[in-house]
Amino acid sequence: MSNIRTENPPDFLTARLKDGNTADLHYVVFKGTKRHIYKTSNNKDSDGGVVLYYDEYGIFKRAYHIPTIGWQSLAVRLFFLGDLSNAFVPVYPANGRDTVPVKIWKINYPSDIEKNQKYLETEPPEGY
Repeated sequence: MSNIRTENPPDFLTARLKDGNTADLHYVVFKGTKRHIYKTSNNKDSDGGVVLYYDEYGIFKRAYHIPTIGWQSLAVRLFFLGDLSNAFVPVYPANGRDTVPVKIWKINYPSDIEKNQKYLETEPPEGY
């Protein structure tokens, strides 16, 4: 895995599991500071996904397997996959880098949402 194939990349990676079976894993690839290829699925029967990192020259650096429960989580969808809805607007980084250690989003709540005072408290309840 020394180079990134940018034309007609596969839809999944094939992994050999501990039990000897194989599984097709969806993935995201970062090259340098950019999300270079994005392939994924919210298939609940999957075995998760893989995050691959290459340096700016296309040399493979590291890979992480993320189990299904993580792959389908909001944090992974936002941070690694860039899977944004209208509710989440990227604020930082402003320069478009995909591989920064911290990302910040503005949340656009629906206009008809009702406030619940319980979640607005800044101090624990008395006697807690």
